[in-house]
Amino acid sequence: MKKSILLLPLVLAACGGGSGSGGSGGGGTLPERAAISDTTIASNAAITKMVSEMGISSDGGAIVNSGRAASGTFNHNGTIYTTYRLDDVNFKSLLTTGATDRMRLQVDAGGRITGIRFINDSHQPQPPELFSNIARDGETNQFKTNLTEQGPTTFTYDSYGATLGLKYMDFGVIRAEVGGQTFDIPFAGGYEAARIKQNPPANVYTFTGKAAGFLMDGSGDSKNIATTNNGATLVIDQSAKTETLSAAFSDWYDIRVVNNFGIGAITFTTSNKTGTGWEISTPTANMQNGGHIGQETILFELNAYSENGKGAPTEASVLFNYQTKDTSSINVMLGFGGKTNP
Repeated sequence: MKKSILLLPLVLAACGGGSGSGGSGGGGTLPERAAISDTTIASNAAITKMVSEMGISSDGGAIVNSGRAASGTFNHNGTIYTTYRLDDVNFKSLLTTGATDRMRLQVDAGGRITGIRFINDSHQPQPPELFSNIARDGETNQFKTNLTEQGPTTFTYDSYGATLGLKYMDFGVIRAEVGGQTFDIPFAGGYEAARIKQNPPANVYTFTGKAAGFLMDGSGDSKNIATTNNGATLVIDQSAKTETLSAAFSDWYDIRVVNNFGIGAITFTTSNKTGTGWEISTPTANMQNGGHIGQETILFELNAYSENGKGAPTEASVLFNYQTKDTSSINVMLGFGGKTNP
């Protein structure tokens, strides 16, 4: 049974690692009395630079920081908009080998972020406190709780999306300080209304950004890794039906992950090793996404976004997990976020 990586040494031993502003529909801005407050926007900006609220009309028009009626809809210049706030965003995080966990921001009635919560979809929610609301510490980007076995634990929401200029999605790490260790748990996600759900126009889309996350071996030792802000790229080739993530780590490998979604196969390769330790044996080629070969595991999840979820994507994210097939049982937990024409 899968559990959170906060208990990962136990899991590996027991389970072998199985696991734009403006818009159409009348244009203009809403009356100030209807807008989400500047105070709330400033408070949320200490955590994420994603828009605190957006309104989307049926024809795809968008108004940023729009103002939400009790019903979740409003009429602006004769056009009906449905509004979304940060608590509507379904983030995904890499807490578990071979699976993702949802992560939700908690907000109050005025839209201010008050907490964070992980939601388990496919495995035992352990430790249970991790899957309850974790309260925000004042106006900071930290969230604190007390885990039964590990004791007081601080989670720092470190948004790289803010530096990268992402607007409709966010990407970064949740820096978990647990039992004397620090894990940079990658996360990514965005507004569902802005997520592209159908194949975009046939083209090649290149996103430049950052990759970050952590490595962990079977004994529980860990290492946080990150590229520079423009040290990673994602290329979506609609004609070739491939998604290629490339990243250069100054103290690990240069990596390349090719998701051939046309046949549902992933190939992960490494080169130019730097630093000491954390070597991995050659991964098996053409592994099934989300599949296992013995304890070897691979997972690749991509999402792309535009202002209204239509047309060409402007922002994209990837969550990638690989567990080695050798006895070192090294887990690679990585996230990527980037945008076109950075």
